[in-house]
Amino acid sequence: METNDNVEKEEKEKIEGLDETPSESWGDYPLDTVFVRKEPRTVGDIVNRIDKGRYKLDPDFQRDFVWNPTKQSRLIESSLMRIPLPVLYVAEDTDGKIIVVDGLQRLTTFHRYLNNKFALKDVGSSDPDSIISGKKFEELPIHLQERIEDTQLTLYILDPKAPERARLDIFERVNSGEPLTRQQMRNCLYSGKSTKWLKDASEMTSFLDATGKSLRTKSMRDREVINRFCAFYILGYQTYKGDMEEFLADALSEMNKMEDQELIKMADDFSSAMTMSYTLFGKHSFRKSLVKGDKENSRSVLNISLFDALASQIALNQNTLSELPKDLVKKRICRLMDYDKFISSISFSTNNTIEAKARHRLANKVLSSDASLSIDEIIYMDIVEEHFLAIGYFINKEDILAISKQFYSKVESVKKLTDWWKKEDVQSDLYFELVVALEPFSLEKLNKDLLISKLTEQAKGLNKR
Repeated sequence: METNDNVEKEEKEKIEGLDETPSESWGDYPLDTVFVRKEPRTVGDIVNRIDKGRYKLDPDFQRDFVWNPTKQSRLIESSLMRIPLPVLYVAEDTDGKIIVVDGLQRLTTFHRYLNNKFALKDVGSSDPDSIISGKKFEELPIHLQERIEDTQLTLYILDPKAPERARLDIFERVNSGEPLTRQQMRNCLYSGKSTKWLKDASEMTSFLDATGKSLRTKSMRDREVINRFCAFYILGYQTYKGDMEEFLADALSEMNKMEDQELIKMADDFSSAMTMSYTLFGKHSFRKSLVKGDKENSRSVLNISLFDALASQIALNQNTLSELPKDLVKKRICRLMDYDKFISSISFSTNNTIEAKARHRLANKVLSSDASLSIDEIIYMDIVEEHFLAIGYFINKEDILAISKQFYSKVESVKKLTDWWKKEDVQSDLYFELVVALEPFSLEKLNKDLLISKLTEQAKGLNKR
């Protein structure tokens, strides 16, 4: 059986482009903030609520009941002996239902016993006349049945309004069972339409082909990357604020409220995105090695940030992409991988707001533009737009396109010259062309020169490759 260390080691070898969120320190939350409340309840009350569906006892990652008959019987015996039992930690959902964080085995045991699912074993006296040995709940004397039902349990209930990072951190701290990944915790906290959708998507042949089955199912890494797709697909990259945990949770919460037809549409778009990527890049899908493709003997590891950007933007731009030749789409994506800003956004601080928005913005521009624009023009347009935004200058799309096309046209005219970027006369011509293009805008010389420098440097980089 694999240890957790081996699992983590294997996962780290197979993926990149994923910022792991560290566990929060209590210093990150106000000390007087109350996230947990304490409530006493009886075994009978809780079992009754379980029967009414108010408690969730079957998260995917804990579905197999692991306590053996002797351990189950010892818990019931402790209850009969009035021995105080350990506290239970639960989380309250937004709909008022209770999700068990720590104590699942105990509550499941009580529920099974009160429903006569097993008889007590290896407890009490070995005397055949023992009043508890070998007895199911209904076979116990009434006073002992009531003693079990009246057993007091202490619940610490996690507030549904607590920040997502706090909820996951508390979940992680109090869980005494097998260590859980953050996605497993989300799977428990947001159980419903959303978690079923993630499970179904993780089993799609198109997804397994596109990812090369590189993502572990047990730790739900596969569902985590699909969760990222859902978040950017549903909420849009523009709404991302730098907290990936909150972003993923918001998506699951939203999915639980979506109509079935909306979820079916998203599943179709997801599968189409997986199929397109695999058709274009085969075993190199969502990997940096997609640029070299079959010329590369070995594929690089799966890049999670490249996955969330390409998968969501392909899915969101199905209509445009259906009109473009597949060779052009492939060429655009490969060229995008030559853009330093994009590579940085899938390599470093990938959960950072700037980097996450950058990779999605660029992927969207590349995949949503019609065939009349070259990939280089699209990249130049991004540089122009971002420069004007940075200096607080409003510029419309027509002007951005005009500047980019003029620069692109000039670069194309000199590309035939060997090492054109080293020739002073060519540099001077490029500078003059851009000065003319920027004439209608009241830019200070410093800002004008900076933009020209950015465009020229990018042109050099693209054409050296």
